[in-house]
Amino acid sequence: MASGDNSAGNPLGAGSLGTIGGTKAGTSRQDERAAKRYPCSGRAKVLTAKGRSLDGRMFDISMNGVSLLLEERIAFDAPCTITISVYKGGVLHHFQVQARFVHASLAGQSGFKHGFEFQSLDNTATHALAALTHTPPSALGAAAG
Repeated sequence: MASGDNSAGNPLGAGSLGTIGGTKAGTSRQDERAAKRYPCSGRAKVLTAKGRSLDGRMFDISMNGVSLLLEERIAFDAPCTITISVYKGGVLHHFQVQARFVHASLAGQSGFKHGFEFQSLDNTATHALAALTHTPPSALGAAAG
């Protein structure tokens, strides 16, 4: 069977369009993201609305959110306060953001990779985020709430 065969007899044909996990077949998840993600090495502390405190490692960051590796999976859609510490370019960027947990996936024996969407950025967070994502602070100012 040819790889481009998208006939009714070939539901897995490369030419067929459908959705897989909310993503259109044939497109990458990166193509659908609102903001470019930057790999990031650092530490984070997540404080959940229920008062749980979890230590995590930074995975990547964008102007809209952050991915963290945590040992435990937290509750979906949970509002959190995240304290982020990243050393980059000879500068320690230490800031706090309000965020909402939006997804998690198992990361082998390392724990769970969690995705958070920023809800509120103060001036310190806006400037640190601008430096970490190579984005002018003025572009982030509109997103800060």
